[in-house]
Amino acid sequence: MVRGSADHVTCFDHFSLAHHAVARHDRSASDNPFDQFLRNPFDRQSASKLWPSTVRLLPGIEVLDLYGDSELSQIWKDGQTCQCLVPRAVAGWEFFSLLWPQPGGTSPLKLSPTIDLLCGRPPQGHVCPSVLFALVPQHYLYSGASAFHGVPRAKAQSKAQQAQLGANGTPTVMPRNVEAHTPEGCERIYDNLDGSLRTKSARLLVLCPCAVYREASQMPSDQNWGLFIGPRSRSLVLLNKHRGRIDLHLATLLAVDAVYRMCEG
Repeated sequence: MVRGSADHVTCFDHFSLAHHAVARHDRSASDNPFDQFLRNPFDRQSASKLWPSTVRLLPGIEVLDLYGDSELSQIWKDGQTCQCLVPRAVAGWEFFSLLWPQPGGTSPLKLSPTIDLLCGRPPQGHVCPSVLFALVPQHYLYSGASAFHGVPRAKAQSKAQQAQLGANGTPTVMPRNVEAHTPEGCERIYDNLDGSLRTKSARLLVLCPCAVYREASQMPSDQNWGLFIGPRSRSLVLLNKHRGRIDLHLATLLAVDAVYRMCEG
């Protein structure tokens, strides 16, 4: 799923839906953060100058900072439509829950009890890129949201800042503010928190694996999984101190096989 040397990791593998060879991702695509993420190394040890901006969604889980480049739309998820805030770079994609065998039967994988873990396919695409997504549900309460209780939304003051406001009055560029660079801060800036500090709309996020697993202290001990790059295989894995390990290459292959081939093989 992930290829590269010890300090140079790329994300070019695809899961084919056809029985013939398919082309890899087009490297001449636009230079938005999502396309940069697909084309360039995303191991922080590579010290890439094009390293995309990320936000820590959960302990051990980083997502691309596409909060300001998302719009409310319908997506196709697990055979039905779902309304959420979608990054414009993946508008029109269809999404499916990753699957993992359990003693009582196969069940969808979740990053936490309420956040879904998905794979996706571009419109009319014959491949599922090895890119993973998280779906944060509507009415979700972030653990750090209480820090923003009673704090008004930041408003642009200068003409330059006003030019960055979208049609609905929300900024299109994240303020350079460390405290705001958290999921709850981003949701507040882009007006997706209600009076009780819960999300107004569900939000689709692009996961950005950036940590190579090296020692047990990296693994989260909370209820959520952490996303890591395997030190030897360079494949993506979910790790948790109390729940063990899940190979995401196998989980994605199982989901693609179940959705598109009805487990025929």
